[in-house]
Amino acid sequence: MLSSCLGGQVALEGNVTSLVQCIQNDNPVLFPQNNSDTPEATYFYVLTNNIGNIVTDFADGSGIDLDIYGQGVYRIYGFSYTGVINSSTLQPGLPFEGISSDACYSYSANYITITRNSCEAVNCQGGNIFTNEGDTYISICSDGEPDVFTLTTTSSGNANYTFVITDDSGLIVAITTDNTFDFEDLSVGHYSIRGLSYHGELIENTIQPAQPAEDIESDGFCLEFSVYNIGVDVVDWVKAVHVSIFLNTSKVHKTIVPWRFIIQRPFRLTSKTMTSSFIQMGRLMNYPLWVFRVYFNRAMFM
Repeated sequence: MLSSCLGGQVALEGNVTSLVQCIQNDNPVLFPQNNSDTPEATYFYVLTNNIGNIVTDFADGSGIDLDIYGQGVYRIYGFSYTGVINSSTLQPGLPFEGISSDACYSYSANYITITRNSCEAVNCQGGNIFTNEGDTYISICSDGEPDVFTLTTTSSGNANYTFVITDDSGLIVAITTDNTFDFEDLSVGHYSIRGLSYHGELIENTIQPAQPAEDIESDGFCLEFSVYNIGVDVVDWVKAVHVSIFLNTSKVHKTIVPWRFIIQRPFRLTSKTMTSSFIQMGRLMNYPLWVFRVYFNRAMFM
């Protein structure tokens, strides 16, 4: 390193090297200072993100207004050089310590940290969750027909809210972008729906499918799951329970879904030959009268 340029130390007035700003405030322009003593060199400052990648640069004495950059953690470095700067090394997104010139150049030995936070009170509240019909258990027949449910929460917090679908092992299957989900897209099996209240943005590598839901993180101040989950069973109708019923004095074997699905979601009878009939069944597995949807299979008629 040549002696004709020196990055030196950088600080704000009063030798301040760490500063917190509220993004809701009108913050003052920052004017960094340095102790470089090589007047023959050119000196400027570089604003980076929290890992040292370039955001922008500004001349010594011109100052910088961080209010245009929003929430996050930033750094201000100093850079001293002679000759001509290599402009290709001063592009946004590149590392600060990759900047160079065709002669002497020197990086500051330290940096100023500016943390820009939201100063609003944030309340992450997981609450309880239900379907829009008040259900906390759903049984779905995997029959190729859409099974779209609307989900709701009792959360009264002012943070973001989403719903996380996990498998029986607690691994992420999907995260909703709104409060509706089509469960017909799920494979046969048992699932849980969990409400998630969070501040900031969810960290991408923690919300990928097959990752544990308990490991989800955000870059904000808080994160909280709902107190209870909604249980979901997706069943294959061709493997459902067989029952015998009497219709017009002829004994017919029909295929219906398991009793938990029936109790949750009674249906009208449907078939190719009878479209308006209802079957009132006395008791099935010791449960009261219900109206059932019956799946017909001509090969099963006796």
